[in-house]
Amino acid sequence: MSTLEVKELSHPSGEVIKIAAGKTLDLKSQGSVTMPTGSVLQVVNTNVQVSGTNTGAAPSSTAGLEIYSVSFTPISATSRIIVMTSSVMSQELSNIGDKRWLGAWADTTQIGVNSATPHAAVHLAALNNAMQSLNHGINSWGTTAKTIRIRGGGDGAGYVNLETVYDYSASLREIGITIMEIQG
Repeated sequence: MSTLEVKELSHPSGEVIKIAAGKTLDLKSQGSVTMPTGSVLQVVNTNVQVSGTNTGAAPSSTAGLEIYSVSFTPISATSRIIVMTSSVMSQELSNIGDKRWLGAWADTTQIGVNSATPHAAVHLAALNNAMQSLNHGINSWGTTAKTIRIRGGGDGAGYVNLETVYDYSASLREIGITIMEIQG
């Protein structure tokens, strides 16, 4: 094996630097790499089944029903962490209030909360429901692990049921969750 040390790679105008066919440029095993702004650094993607109830409370990292949690360690201290979900349905089990929320936290730091007023007030006995999803971001907190929690709930003193779009088969009650780190 040979070692080539250079300070900078350059090329004539209109040309590109290429890696020979069948060869690999390994950027991970030696030293560190700074990716261009907008590059995806890592992705956590999962599907979870959601079904459960919670008592009413304002959005917080401990309120409502925990839908998903994962330990996440950013690769870069200058990146952006994006949390996305597919739609989650929340519905009243008793007539308790009109607000629904779905949120994400990194430990106790809020990443984003989606508050929704009723989607339909024609549910049996004036029970409201709403469809919500997340597409929120936060600047990296450094390169230490934090627990990202996705939680949902509603206001009032009664219960709110959270699930995916209603279906008789529990195996189909899944939401997709994606946590993406993008170089800043």
